[in-house]
Amino acid sequence: MNITVVTPYDSSNYGAFLQAYCLQQYLVSAGHSVTHIPTRPADYVEALYFHRMPVTKKEKLIPGVYRRHTAYGKKKYELFSRAQKAFHVTEDLSDTELIVLGSDEIWNVKNPVFAASVFWGKINIPTISYAASVGDADEETFRSFPDQIEQLRRLKCALVRDENTRRFVEAHSGLKPEIVCDP
Repeated sequence: MNITVVTPYDSSNYGAFLQAYCLQQYLVSAGHSVTHIPTRPADYVEALYFHRMPVTKKEKLIPGVYRRHTAYGKKKYELFSRAQKAFHVTEDLSDTELIVLGSDEIWNVKNPVFAASVFWGKINIPTISYAASVGDADEETFRSFPDQIEQLRRLKCALVRDENTRRFVEAHSGLKPEIVCDP
């Protein structure tokens, strides 16, 4: 089966990378073809590591500080970019038979990145979640995100990683999600 995984594989966080990688490896070992869909613009990801111009007061006043920060950030970004080659990334979903949302706190709308529709399955392809989490987002927070809640109702299956998310998905989707561990 051709599966597309939606998770922050391109985060500057080792845990996010490992979750994405382990899920991918498990699916591949089960005989599936796995791709990842970009979840944020490349320039945004690059800016997590270094800035093209001085940002802090210290960097603006002392050029050597900016050069050191930039050199260090570029080296980290180079290593990150090499590691990212472990993922086949595409925006073309024409061959995708199943979307897997997760793992990670991809439904924590308190983080503006995760309010993006890509993390909620706004795609006309069968969609499930695996080890997804709302983190510390609560009902009050979600009142500002009715489109995201509506997308939960379209899930074919929901596997979540914590009790808070299980209750949330059950209340808004009609599904009875199982709690699973992160990949």
